[in-house]
Amino acid sequence: MKRTVLALTLLSLIAFSTIALAATQEKYGGPSCSYIKEAISRAGGVEAVKNGLGTTVIKIGALIPMSGALASFANEKYAVQLAVRDLNACFKELNLPFKVEAYIEDTQTTPQVALEKARKLVNINGVHMIVGPATSAAVGTLQDIINSELKVILMSHSSTSPLVRLNNEEAIKKNGYSYVFFSISSDFFQAKALASVVKSFGYTNVVFFYRNDDYGKGFALAFKEAFSELGGTAHLVPYDPNARSYLAELRSVFNYKPQAIVWLAFDEIKVILRQALTLGLQKYPWFFTEAVKGPALISDPVVAKVLALKNVLGTAPYTSGNFIEYYKSVYGNDPVEFSDTLYDAVWLVTLGALRAASFNPNLMEHAIIEMSYIYKGFSGDKSMNAIYQEPLTTSYSVWTVKLVDGKPVFEDVGFWSPSEGLKLTVKLTPK
Repeated sequence: MKRTVLALTLLSLIAFSTIALAATQEKYGGPSCSYIKEAISRAGGVEAVKNGLGTTVIKIGALIPMSGALASFANEKYAVQLAVRDLNACFKELNLPFKVEAYIEDTQTTPQVALEKARKLVNINGVHMIVGPATSAAVGTLQDIINSELKVILMSHSSTSPLVRLNNEEAIKKNGYSYVFFSISSDFFQAKALASVVKSFGYTNVVFFYRNDDYGKGFALAFKEAFSELGGTAHLVPYDPNARSYLAELRSVFNYKPQAIVWLAFDEIKVILRQALTLGLQKYPWFFTEAVKGPALISDPVVAKVLALKNVLGTAPYTSGNFIEYYKSVYGNDPVEFSDTLYDAVWLVTLGALRAASFNPNLMEHAIIEMSYIYKGFSGDKSMNAIYQEPLTTSYSVWTVKLVDGKPVFEDVGFWSPSEGLKLTVKLTPK
């Protein structure tokens, strides 16, 4: 009798801990386990999904920049692991036979390596879909290969270039499909947000200094247009992201006699700003895009102090405080940028497979869009349009760099959304 009671007690504890784990992301405002139930119900039930998938194991590949120009974003891998943990906990809570497995690869922030790793994930690891890669250059390299050769769903969590969205539109017009998705909106929106921030201080003549790749070119053109609509002029100054020195391009900034400088870069930003300081470019107010909002920007104590003194401002996709607190409760530190959209990408491709009851990308393509309209994730409403296969809208935070106890930290000081426009919650004047 005692053994029976002990066994039942242990089973109860296991069941309780599983339910508590599954409910955790919901307590923090994350996705509900009920989305899984809904997807399976729409697909015709558990047996229909099992038979359609031909397995109970859902294999997801993840392309993460763990080295190279975005090495500071390596911890994005933990967002993948967290999403997988939560999905599997939901399966247990709902008494479902399914399981998600993740296979994570380092793209080295290089498009060609991303392509090689994508082929490995599909042909060797046998993944059914892929999340990532992070950069628009890598997505641009992969788009045709994904659609014609690998034929799996790929959902990037941080590729924001309008250029790759236009590629998607062309593929859909030409082929009737594209297997490439995005869990974040394009820089058409962020360019408007950043242009609004810059213009709010009365600046009408600025330099936009950017890395010359798909991400940089797409954002630069979008910013130029958005700033022009507000009555401003943006002079575009591209640089070679593979260069070791940026002095020639930085010197050219003076030619435009700007009122402010907008910077777009990856981890090379720490070198760029060091060189900018030697030329005296700190005399202009500085603004930043989201890609620089990471450890690399504030890793140099000299640069970090200058940033804090100058009241620099930047924009980045809005990250819910709930996700930050949830992530910290698990890992003990703050997530890197785009961790929430990566987390949601893992959920969305999983829900797409369950709803389609198939790993066939043609069926999953429609299923993902369908499920996106009921899914509410940590990064917000993911309702997708069928033209670019991205969320219909995204909101953005406005951030600055402050020194707290002598240490540089990022702090949100405002918000921008397509419906409400710009709202600065802290009074700051860029210097």
